[in-house]
Amino acid sequence: MTKNIFFRGEIDFCNYSCSYCPFAKKTLSKEKIQKESENLEKLFVYVKNLDENVNIMITPYGEALIHPLYQEFMARISTLENVRKIGIQSNLSVDTNELINTLSKNHADFSKIMLWATFHSEYADIENFCNKANSLSELISISCGIVANKKNYEEIRKLRENLNANIYLWINAMDKIKNRFSEDEISSLSKIDPMFAYEFYSKRIDFMNLRDDYFSNCQSYDKIYVDIQKYSSSCFFKKKRAIDSLCNNHKICDCFLGYSNFGNNVLDRFFGENIIFRIAQKRKFDALFVDIDGVMTGKDGKLINNLTKILENLSKKSRLYIASSRNIDSAKKLLGKNFHFFKGGVFSDGCYTVDFEKNTDKIIALDDSTNIKYFEEKLSEIINNTNKKDDILNIYQDNLKLNSNAEINENIKYISNDIDKGKNINLLYKLRKDILGEKLLRIALPSKIAKNIDLPNIKKRVYNNSTFFQNRDSSKLSAIKYICEINNIDNDKILIISDNIQDEELFENIKHSVSPIYQEELHKKSRYVLDLCHLTFIIK
Repeated sequence: MTKNIFFRGEIDFCNYSCSYCPFAKKTLSKEKIQKESENLEKLFVYVKNLDENVNIMITPYGEALIHPLYQEFMARISTLENVRKIGIQSNLSVDTNELINTLSKNHADFSKIMLWATFHSEYADIENFCNKANSLSELISISCGIVANKKNYEEIRKLRENLNANIYLWINAMDKIKNRFSEDEISSLSKIDPMFAYEFYSKRIDFMNLRDDYFSNCQSYDKIYVDIQKYSSSCFFKKKRAIDSLCNNHKICDCFLGYSNFGNNVLDRFFGENIIFRIAQKRKFDALFVDIDGVMTGKDGKLINNLTKILENLSKKSRLYIASSRNIDSAKKLLGKNFHFFKGGVFSDGCYTVDFEKNTDKIIALDDSTNIKYFEEKLSEIINNTNKKDDILNIYQDNLKLNSNAEINENIKYISNDIDKGKNINLLYKLRKDILGEKLLRIALPSKIAKNIDLPNIKKRVYNNSTFFQNRDSSKLSAIKYICEINNIDNDKILIISDNIQDEELFENIKHSVSPIYQEELHKKSRYVLDLCHLTFIIK
């Protein structure tokens, strides 16, 4: 168990004079610097003598990192065996070369240094800020952030564009306008910061009326908060030391330091052991299995923006595999040049598995001779028993979507005339067959017809108007396990991302799973709630 310590010292002076912040009005004296030096030494001795592991987060009122005594303290304390990580909040105005030199001279363990950097547009230049952050990220862990005020969306976009893809960019909603962000604005900003929506979710928490949702278990009692100027307690919001109850004089937790205390939720899993530093916890994954529809495509069915760049970044971190309901030909056609990023994949919902590097594949097919005949007979029977013209046209329209790209309205007009003339319209229906080589993988029918068909040895996968019938022994999970087996990949070393609500088996059996932000039905089943572009935040 690692104890988290928050420290706020004497220094309340900032070298910026942002209009919304009071700390630029403070003065800095030699006496305060001396007192701070003494405070840091006391903290060092206290931590050194602890029998437990600790994380330390410095949350100064002003800008502390520009002072050499803080740089030296972070370096010294990082060398202690029981210190897991040491972090600090900063505006990143520090000379980064001097910072790295000071840390090096004092033998800092760079793997333990964490930096929470905030961009202030009144004093910082985007390009310079991002260059500093990108440079530092080569040696230390860093996250960057900005306050959204409904007028600086372009500034936020430019920050994201200029920061390395590995750096998580968090967004705070400006307090005075939190209630005026629209759902569309929250959704748009969540594409940059996948945790942005929780700025609003947590604001409504009442300590006396905790809801039965993700944010119902305050863990602030397990942390140590030291504010030299005010108090020392188990929570910033308590005005007295009382560790046996929740904050009973602060009814909402609407800043990250407050609402991040509510454990076992999406925030907790995203940040992991780094939550007090607001830096996503990165893990090493040997394989990443990616769904196509809803993950690599948007709601319009088109490939998402910057997909090539996203896949390029991910391919540098892990082997990429597809895990899709599409057959391999459809996947190749849709992904185009992006297909080459993948080492293989699971196609046709697990009926076909291939590993290009191993030059091996696996097919789980249907029995051609019995199934095709059965389905054709069943199709004909259902059509012949359908009497209403509107029902026939609806079924035909769905079948047309399955089998051709023809103009639907024109075809519907002709079939309508044929029905009026009493023609045998079942001849117009055809089974859609998913065939690989000479093997029949799946059969597809309009869902209106398929709902009346059930076979003991066949499973159904329903996708809106289309229903696919496939071998009962085929599944995405078994196919993923096959790829992992031939590549000696442990289950803990794979990450899957899917928006398919029928992939419940994957979410239940694979520890590290991701559901897209829009797919709320899967949020409670997946470990992470992220879009594809956010995965670089959590992958080493």
